[in-house]
Amino acid sequence: MRLSKVRVQNYRSIIDTGEFEVERLKTILVGPNEAGKTAILQAIQQINAPEGAKKFDALRDYPRALYSQITRGEVDVEDVEVVTATFELEQADLDRAPEKIKGQPLSYTFTRYLGNNATHSLNGAKHPVYNDVKSDFIRLAAHLDRATEPGSPKIHTDSLNKITVRGLHTADCRARSKP
Repeated sequence: MRLSKVRVQNYRSIIDTGEFEVERLKTILVGPNEAGKTAILQAIQQINAPEGAKKFDALRDYPRALYSQITRGEVDVEDVEVVTATFELEQADLDRAPEKIKGQPLSYTFTRYLGNNATHSLNGAKHPVYNDVKSDFIRLAAHLDRATEPGSPKIHTDSLNKITVRGLHTADCRARSKP
């Protein structure tokens, strides 16, 4: 994977850099002293922080002018995006990908939040629906039921049937109730 785009926001003196591209050979940050160049690099470092690097701390890292939003409870640090990085998947990555997603233009996005939590997403891949994995779930439930005591109820299969029948019935009812 190769880092291709980054966006830093809500970090120290940086309110929002907007999304910018990271070129293959070089990317240059230009600006006057105290413009936030180092802050951008420190935020980017949190994508995959080395051991010993300081994690985000709301008191130190959230823009000072906005900090009262946190103290008043208007903003939850777990929801404050700080750095979002998009990676291009290179051929070596795609060679190891499941057959179902090969041949699709894919990228991977990672977002680190002020609370040091993170989200990940694979962009461009078709997301599976229940019918794509139904037989796998049935086999798994049957396998788990075989591991229980002989003659005991098939709790895993029964549970799967309740979840899927109820879910399908609910979706079917919603579809019928639409005007």
